[in-house]
Amino acid sequence: MTRLRYLLHTCHLFLALLPLLLSVEILRAQEWTPDLAQDGVPSAEHWRLDRNHFTIHEGKIQLHAPRPKARGLSVLSTSSQLPERPSFTGRIAWGTRLSQANYSYILLCCVASSGDTYDYVALALGGGYSGLSLVQLSVQLMPEGSLPRIRCREGATLIEDERGESIQPSSLDYRVDYSREEGWTLYVASPKKPLVWGKVGVAKEPKVDLVRSNSFAWVCGYSANNNEAWELSRTKITPVPKEDTPPSPDDEEPQAQGIDPHPGQHIIFSEVMSAPKTDGCEYIELYNPTEEALSLQPYRLAVGKDVDSFKLLAFPDQSLGSKAFLVLTKDAQQFLRLYPQLGSEEVLEVALPRLLNKAGVIGLIDGDGKTIDGFSYDVSRLPKGLRSKRGIAWERKDILLDGEDKNWLPARAKAGYATPARPNSCWSDSSEEDEGRSDNKATTLHALLQELTTHPDYQHSWRLYDVSGSLIVQSEKQTTSDQLTELSVRPFDFLARLVGARRGLFLLRVQIFPAEGDAIFRSVKLFFP
Repeated sequence: MTRLRYLLHTCHLFLALLPLLLSVEILRAQEWTPDLAQDGVPSAEHWRLDRNHFTIHEGKIQLHAPRPKARGLSVLSTSSQLPERPSFTGRIAWGTRLSQANYSYILLCCVASSGDTYDYVALALGGGYSGLSLVQLSVQLMPEGSLPRIRCREGATLIEDERGESIQPSSLDYRVDYSREEGWTLYVASPKKPLVWGKVGVAKEPKVDLVRSNSFAWVCGYSANNNEAWELSRTKITPVPKEDTPPSPDDEEPQAQGIDPHPGQHIIFSEVMSAPKTDGCEYIELYNPTEEALSLQPYRLAVGKDVDSFKLLAFPDQSLGSKAFLVLTKDAQQFLRLYPQLGSEEVLEVALPRLLNKAGVIGLIDGDGKTIDGFSYDVSRLPKGLRSKRGIAWERKDILLDGEDKNWLPARAKAGYATPARPNSCWSDSSEEDEGRSDNKATTLHALLQELTTHPDYQHSWRLYDVSGSLIVQSEKQTTSDQLTELSVRPFDFLARLVGARRGLFLLRVQIFPAEGDAIFRSVKLFFP
């Protein structure tokens, strides 16, 4: 009797759960995602055409094609399954300037075919379009062994972001919904959270009955230096979602920390070793000049030959402390062997793109593609007479000047031509250089104010340094001495606003601009107990 009761209870439980299990299976059957389970070259079981020109890494498909002499075209294709009303979503990223040579097509689904020619509805990026566009594309499959494997002929442009807003960042999320009743609708979103879809447009044609067993493909066109410049991820085909409803406050994810683009309020480059000695390491040094820790995650690193040819690197979810340095390099262990005085927490191992020895550019950009900080280096700017131009790091002189190539100098010989994770050698030299000038002299704050009062037509600016020679803050050029007067009247309150919790000796350097003649300098030592 007990056994019979157990069997009846089990059957009742199974019948109760059956609708739920069936609904899960139905939802699973309606969602299609490509096979990205195994890193490396896409498998022959699931992928076709130029498999060896792509690689799968952590759920992302990356272009990894042989470098062409001039231009290349690679295509990767797989079978797909469509629901009745499909919604195509994904994320595409690029590390180059979009152009006629550098472009991409995402072939969402095939709508017609004839022999070896297939007509697709596709997303187009670059190739002459001002922004992300939805187009009709005719693709002819070439015989095995042909290069390239396909020929593309563009048809009608269905939807185009004519303002070009969708290509301002270097990555974007796309969504294309289709139904016979409403046609094709294109949405675009920034990869930043929370995800907000912006509607680009609607196209009523082509109005077709889609074949459920379909195909999905990705086409990349690239110039010689951009054979690894594209990445596709989060690819999915699901039923068209119901009308989006705004999330409740409890469901909203906290927004990532933003970037303040004003000088002195964000992470900057402070030192670059682009041409190390034979046993050395390339590195890029970051510095946080602010009074609080800043997250690296909102930034991306761009490294390349010029502004039209570069590679992008995303940072991990890591913070950089106030007034702290962080060295980025490919091999942290080797770097720490070269500089044993450094701690492991001061060095971050990343997949640093190769820094060209003679000339190149680096940049810090935000999620919208805006340049926050940048530097272009060229060995021709190094002093003449050096035995070798290898092993000499570039140092930033003024932390408040963004994007000024004249603001970068070679590291001093007395510092071993490099100061990774330490204050730059030119920072301490800046005050020494001015001390030796005939038009510079030490004075008191009272005497300085008297001098400015005597000459009301003189303009001036000031900079405040700590004892290491590191610049803390600087003023704009001004005609009134209100700030210096406040420093004289309420020195502790004024300094506290500028230096925070730091205490000790500081150097105030004032540059005075007479109505005629060269600028003169005055130095005032300040002590904050």
